[in-house]
Amino acid sequence: MSYNKATLVVMALLLVLAAAYGWEATSFHDMRNRNSVGPSYFPVALAVILALLCIVSAVQSLVRADTRVELPNMPLIAATVALTGVFLIVWAMLGAFYLGGFILMLSLIFLYDPVFTPRAILRNLAVAISVILFTYLLFGLLIQIRF
Repeated sequence: MSYNKATLVVMALLLVLAAAYGWEATSFHDMRNRNSVGPSYFPVALAVILALLCIVSAVQSLVRADTRVELPNMPLIAATVALTGVFLIVWAMLGAFYLGGFILMLSLIFLYDPVFTPRAILRNLAVAISVILFTYLLFGLLIQIRF
């Protein structure tokens, strides 16, 4: 794959993300004083900075000499993207963040380390449960963010 083409594609995607993020941030309304810094100020500033850096990087890639970049393990990358997409769909449709996160994590662990001995299975289960439990304790109980 061409390095410059890949850079341009990624910068275009990030530019779309910056525009969507900035657009969403403009809906944050402050009911107090309109002349003060409101809740949308910093998210919009971050979106503008991201967009500017994307444009700078895209221009640099157009000026720079092109090189070829090989992507090793393309099936693993595709499987990871597909599993993450399935997780996001399950989370959006069922609202099962922790269960979906556990299944995603366990699937990725077994995908990248396909050892199926009883010891490895228990270790992978323990890692996935520990990370999801930590996520639940930190975000669900301590910070009280509901996913």
